Amino acid sequence: MSMKIASSSEAAGRRIDISAPRASGERSTNSTPRPLKSLSSMRRRTIKSRGSFEGAMTTARVIQEVVEATSTYIGTITVINVTLGTLTALILWGLGMPSPLMWGGIVAVLNFIPYIGPVVAALLLFVGGLMSFPDVWSALLPPLIFLAMHTVEANAITPMIVGKKIEVNPLLILVALSFWAWVWGTTGALLAVPLLIIFKTVFAAAGTPDIAGFLFEDGTLTHVGEEDEKADQGR
Repeated sequence: MSMKIASSSEAAGRRIDISAPRASGERSTNSTPRPLKSLSSMRRRTIKSRGSFEGAMTTARVIQEVVEATSTYIGTITVINVTLGTLTALILWGLGMPSPLMWGGIVAVLNFIPYIGPVVAALLLFVGGLMSFPDVWSALLPPLIFLAMHTVEANAITPMIVGKKIEVNPLLILVALSFWAWVWGTTGALLAVPLLIIFKTVFAAAGTPDIAGFLFEDGTLTHVGEEDEKADQGR
């Protein structure tokens, strides 16, 4: 009887030891974040919903181009903001302000937030200047220098560099920033260039200006004048 109990307990232990790696393996396969899963599934559903192979391939190409252009935009903005923070840190070090690297990092991070971020950075620099310098005029130097650099960066350097990277007119970037900031405030300013990238990519794929064909016509992308050309070829 004791032999049977021992053998059954050993078998149960083996089952537990065997099943444990499977459970851990299941956890590792399901470790993908939910937002990424939902984006991937939405992308697959959008492509599969197309009524033709050509429409599915065009949709996949449009989505890929939007992802690549958005990644390029985010990377470019990151490099510009880090460069601005580095220049700010160097100038603050030259002025003798304590912890210039910390202030440069604050400037780089806050510059990601349109309009509000630079204002907050300037106010913080002014407070830091009051704590570091003996008079108000000296304390005003850090925020004034930063605002001057930010004005040049936001109105000339960033639109020019981003426009070249994503092949969009810099003036159009400024117009998009102003329009979406007027519509949605800071959120609109954050989304302005990504929305501009999406519109540009869809227009380039769908033709001018047949967006309805991309959205509603059996999952295919049609171009203006395409049907007339087919009719002429049939004749």
